[in-house]
Amino acid sequence: MSWRPGSWALPWALLPLLFGFCLLETYSVITEEQNDLADRKVMNSYLPATVEFALYTFNQQSKDEQAYRLERILASWRDKKQYNDIVFSMELLLRQTMCGKLEEDTENRPKRSHSFTCFFTVRTLPWKTKFDLFNKTCLEASLDTD
Repeated sequence: MSWRPGSWALPWALLPLLFGFCLLETYSVITEEQNDLADRKVMNSYLPATVEFALYTFNQQSKDEQAYRLERILASWRDKKQYNDIVFSMELLLRQTMCGKLEEDTENRPKRSHSFTCFFTVRTLPWKTKFDLFNKTCLEASLDTD
């Protein structure tokens, strides 16, 4: 086996290329983790007010005399970011209370068995405290009384 000048050049030239792919992959994993963390922060910061807006809107549009309260968040996620706004989609379980719509404290009132499962899509501009309802679809849900 004879050694020729430049015979090792090709393997050494490929090494930076291989390391470049490894670094690129590491960067994308870190970026994805950072995006997940940022999405969780946005969800924790802005979802509660968005859910409250969806519940308020449902109660305002409802023909019932009694108010509905949030029983449970069944699912929620942040849709793709559009410009400067944030869009949330959520599925909520709402249960009718014994108090009227105009009363302040519906959280501590007894509940009735009449309930709805609703899907909402809401756009929010939190820095302006602005909400826009894009979609509201509700179906009656059957629940056992407590």
